[in-house]
Amino acid sequence: MKLYLMALIVVMGGNFVAQGGYLSKEFYVQQQDICGPLDPIYFDFNDYRIPLGQRVTTLELNATRISARLKNADKDVIVVLEGHSCTLCKDECYNQKISELRAKETKRLLVIRGIPAHKIAIIGRGSTMCKVSCSNREQQAPNRRVEFHLGRICEQR
Repeated sequence: MKLYLMALIVVMGGNFVAQGGYLSKEFYVQQQDICGPLDPIYFDFNDYRIPLGQRVTTLELNATRISARLKNADKDVIVVLEGHSCTLCKDECYNQKISELRAKETKRLLVIRGIPAHKIAIIGRGSTMCKVSCSNREQQAPNRRVEFHLGRICEQR
């Protein structure tokens, strides 16, 4: 069964950059289970920096898995980092921005750990794809995350 991550991606000089709204060419990522499940990274409220505990556990483990798979993968396999926010802030522009910042920060740290920047695409989802629906900060923690997807770029037809 093939799953597609509904992410619009722009290819610019070999780099994959997710853009919101202004696309020159549409691509979709065909998800592949090529490195087993990758755990999401969770963030504190109103913050895009990865908590230290997440850096030394989840990020390191994901970086190791991704690196091993990319070494043996076809050249069209990329990593898509999908940033999310919670719904506590009602400003959708802010939620979009912080979800993008979370994905960018995760990309920066993966690059430091040896993942080639041109193999990583980012996309911010704002608060459009929440895992839980509630009104307090602690219960909304699963919504403040970056998810990792590995797959192939497929041109939309």
